Formats: sequence, structure tokens, C-alpha cells
Amino acid sequence: NDILINIVVWLLIIIGGLGFTVILDILQFKRFSKLSLHSKLVLTLTAIFILVTFVFIFILEFNNPDTLAKLDAKGKFLSAMFQAITPRTAGFNTLPLNEMTMASIFLIIVLMFIGGSPGSTAGGVKTTTAGVLILSIISVIRGRTDTEVFNRRIAKEIVDRALAVVGIGMLWVIVVTMILSITETGHSFLQIFFEATSAFGTVGLSLGITPELSYMGKIVISLT
Repeated sequence: NDILINIVVWLLIIIGGLGFTVILDILQFKRFSKLSLHSKLVLTLTAIFILVTFVFIFILEFNNPDTLAKLDAKGKFLSAMFQAITPRTAGFNTLPLNEMTMASIFLIIVLMFIGGSPGSTAGGVKTTTAGVLILSIISVIRGRTDTEVFNRRIAKEIVDRALAVVGIGMLWVIVVTMILSITETGHSFLQIFFEATSAFGTVGLSLGITPELSYMGKIVISLT
């Protein structure tokens, strides 16, 4: 329920995940219309990911007695927003992750895989990579050959690179999850999948199984 702690940590996570080039761009131009395409894309995607995740977690956890249900309106808002921001890379949490609904946990896994933005302190495949792929898919659905955003065309080489990064990332998470599924007994698939994705995105969140991993499991997680 502490507003000061929540907002300070929110800002540190968000600013740390924007990337140094975006921060310098904002300090130099101060107006959204004058920012580079990269900065516009980063800021837009960051806002969308946070707001969409906040809405979903707020709804999914609203009646969960182990997370938001017992909190007042302020606590519900602060906790849902905190959990919407932290999966990008921070590793902090104000709600017990292992008590959240399966849908919320899976959403957090997706966010951990995406991570922050290029040139930032965050991990993951990066927001712009995910954004370029989403825009490319939209272009294909609309029957267009070019991927465009903010009246600018994104080069095909960038789209191909984004596809390669996401593909390699997904393959690695699948391989690590498969290895952990063999070496770690007594844990659910969701817990193992969560652990593998958190390690890949250098997030630091866990459903509580990290100390219980075997030596092989800990080595695999460290390498990831």
C-alpha cells in the first residue's frame, strides 16, 4: 500500500528498461513528434505492454483471496500495476507469484520473454523485436508487403532479424524447459517453464523452486 515505494520502484524499472538512447533522445528533443522512430516505438510499446498487463492482472486477480481480494482499492491498483511493470526485468514482486492464477503466471512468462528495450539494463528479446513482429503480422493480414509504423517503413532485414531473435529465444527456452523437465522432479511444468523463461530474460522472478533445483538444474539456469 505504500505509494512512495511503489512509484519510485516503478520509475526505476521503467526508466532502466527504456534504453540509454531513448533517454538521451527524450532529454534532447522533449517532444514525442521529434523523437527517432526507435524511441517512438519503444515508448509506445512500453506503455501498451504495461497498461494491457495491468488490466489483465487486475481482472484476473481481483477476486483471488491470496493476492488482490483482501486489499483495498488503492492496494489493488498499486499491486496490479507493480506486477505489470516488474516482469520486464526487475525481479521484484509485491504479490506472491505462486498464489496467482495460472493465466496471470502465463502472462508474466510472456512479458519476461519479451523483456525491456535495446540498449537498456533489461533482458529478453526486447520490446522493439516483439513490436516489429506484431507489426509485420498485421501487415500480412492486411495484404501489405511493407511493414510500416509512424509513417515509416521498416526494412525487411530488420523484420528478418527480429524473427531470428525470437525464434532462437523460443528454441533456447524450449530446450532449457525440456532439460529441467528431465532433471527436476516434483515440480509442475508451469513452474519449470517459468523458471526457464525468467533465467532467459535475466528477470529474477521465481515461483519458489530455485533453491530446490538439482545441481544440474542450477547450472542450466545459470548458463541460460
